[in-house]
Amino acid sequence: MTNVPTELLRTFVAVVDLRGFTKAAQLLGCTQPAVSAQIRRLQSLLGSELLDKSAPGVVPTERGRAVADCARRLLAMNDHIVELAAVRTTTTPLRLGIPIALGSALLPAALAEFHRRAPNRAFHVRCEVSARLLRELQQGDLDIAMTFAQDPLVEPYDHWVERLVWVRGDGTVYDSTGPVPLVGMEEECVLTKLSIEALDRAGRDWEMVFTGPSRASLVGAVSAGLGVSAMFERLVPAELIAWRDPPLPPLPETVCTIYLREGDNRELLENLAEALARAMRPRQGRTAPREAVADRQISQVG
Repeated sequence: MTNVPTELLRTFVAVVDLRGFTKAAQLLGCTQPAVSAQIRRLQSLLGSELLDKSAPGVVPTERGRAVADCARRLLAMNDHIVELAAVRTTTTPLRLGIPIALGSALLPAALAEFHRRAPNRAFHVRCEVSARLLRELQQGDLDIAMTFAQDPLVEPYDHWVERLVWVRGDGTVYDSTGPVPLVGMEEECVLTKLSIEALDRAGRDWEMVFTGPSRASLVGAVSAGLGVSAMFERLVPAELIAWRDPPLPPLPETVCTIYLREGDNRELLENLAEALARAMRPRQGRTAPREAVADRQISQVG
């Protein structure tokens, strides 16, 4: 039994349809000699001349036209089989919202764990302030939202408490007689909001010396000594110092909550939420952030 390789038929159809070896080679991404060799191999395999050598240009013989017609149908069936058997990823990614204040430091591990169990799932992640994330979840624009804002009408999937601390850079100069130099994101960001509220309650003057778009910009500004900021205790990066017993009012704890969209795919969303909770929740026995252990480590003016 003779089997005709589909790549030879595809090359032959390209030559016939484009009426040339050069154009067929460009379409197939190969050289003209390679196209010529495949046509010779096909003719040898079938034992027939498929192209009329006496005609100008590229003209199929009568048998060549019949072979081309059958080849088109066979190639269409071949491509359909490949398409049916192809493994596809979902065209609709799972939509996650995470507060800007948390950033993405812990998120990749959570998504990687979930992806090992559901390898065909994709993700679309939004970093926003909590109030907007909660609003987008309510509107159906997110599947899962992790927020520091609470919806009293919706039962959360999970929640936990996060502790906040003041942070500074190694070279921070703090003038206790002047306004507190604050580094933060927009005022709707929970860290910025809580730090301002704490200073206002204590009757302390403050000024926003740097407003950045991301956690990375915040870290850079504080590290450079522009001012002080509030961060989650367990997420203080190595280049910053968690300021213990600072000459600043204490910061409150805040609750982080995971909400799920109502509707279909509930089991899938709960599995993803569980992976998020395991990765994002505070762990016992973690390494404490670098601390300011003595007042002499910070320069004070006044």
